[in-house]
Amino acid sequence: MTGLSAVQGDATAKPYLNAAAIGAAGSGKTSLIGHLVYIFWKQNKQTDWRVKKALKGQQLAKGIQYDMILEHMRTDRERCSSVQRLLYSFETTVWSCNVVDTAGIASLADGMFTAVLQADLLLVVVSCVPSEFDDNQMKLLWQTVCGVGRPCIVAVSKMDHPEVMFNETVYTDIKSRTLRIMKAAKLTKSFRDKTMFVPVSTAHGDNLLSISPRTNWYSGRPLIEALDICPEPYADPESPLRLAVHDVFKIGGIGTIIVGRVEQGVIRCGMNIKLACAGITAEVRDLEINKVQVDEGRPGATVSIHVRGVDVRSVHPGELISDAKCPVHLVSNFTAKVKVLPETFPIVVGDTFTCIVHAASMPCTVNSLLGKYDASFSTLFEDNPRRVDPGDCAIICLVPEKPLCTEAQTGTHRSSLNRVVLRHLQRVVASGIVESVVHRPA
Repeated sequence: MTGLSAVQGDATAKPYLNAAAIGAAGSGKTSLIGHLVYIFWKQNKQTDWRVKKALKGQQLAKGIQYDMILEHMRTDRERCSSVQRLLYSFETTVWSCNVVDTAGIASLADGMFTAVLQADLLLVVVSCVPSEFDDNQMKLLWQTVCGVGRPCIVAVSKMDHPEVMFNETVYTDIKSRTLRIMKAAKLTKSFRDKTMFVPVSTAHGDNLLSISPRTNWYSGRPLIEALDICPEPYADPESPLRLAVHDVFKIGGIGTIIVGRVEQGVIRCGMNIKLACAGITAEVRDLEINKVQVDEGRPGATVSIHVRGVDVRSVHPGELISDAKCPVHLVSNFTAKVKVLPETFPIVVGDTFTCIVHAASMPCTVNSLLGKYDASFSTLFEDNPRRVDPGDCAIICLVPEKPLCTEAQTGTHRSSLNRVVLRHLQRVVASGIVESVVHRPA
């Protein structure tokens, strides 16, 4: 993951809000995030220089210029589509926001799922152009959201498109179709009622900071205000350190840099940390948050860690870092409460899925099916079933085929450490929560 910051001054002054921008390819995710970054960066001369460089010599349609702020790769610019999972930061009056711009291409969806599992807020971007709104794609997207249990904002983009031109009827139709798809994806009525819809134009900035006069029929909040009223994410600084690794790279003359998000606990300069999957202990030399050097990183912060004596090839995304005094252990197997999504296929013993948990994505094999339950997992329907059919809820036991670290859910709080998604053939098969883990012998 590539980091790029618009935050000025003290990066730790405000609570963190981690959002994931998801949507179909071409829905306008990158344009939207690019415009927000541009708004909060417009006083930064370096950013102005980057924007001018991105736009130099380009003959671009309206709305695409904000893509250029984020799309650094030439292939991205030529196809007008992001193929990387990128992290961007900016500050509102309430939050220090970290927004992950995910790829909308199915073959690169693992990055989207890890972003969704770690997000405090889901920013779903849908195109209001009728010819671009695909019901099947949107149903798959909302099935991905099912079970994550996070607040959601739907940005209805491209309101300035010639087919729409800020037409209230078109917006209302897209909103109604989206709500029907959410209901078909088995999202609860409470979740649907709390989901905020905001009509936006990324080309002109309508309804981003303030309500546009061209949408005087809209009675809701602008997008930034909708972000500001989101509930504060749960933070647990008192628990032992757990940091999920997103990226690792090496800088000549400096050493290995590890980028990841603090899930719980606090990481400090001088702390000895344990990289469980690699089996390495190292010392934290320096910490940075949004390119600002800090002494500690608290829950929700995406930090860059400078460590010495660690080979960059020995650390991979999906690694879990802990305090060497209270290390996390590798998992031998774990049980998970999952719901098999409709219109997929049954789960039987011996099936192998791509298991996505926090920032890790690796194959796991179904070792046993422990039982079928109702939606609340309070009533057992069948003990040790032969298979779990689409639409069923079940507790299953999974065995990772590679080193993996995860932790069971404690209490009512769901962290990204215990959320799990199972995929097969580029489709989400099931999602749920890790109930218990069996650690490998030390």
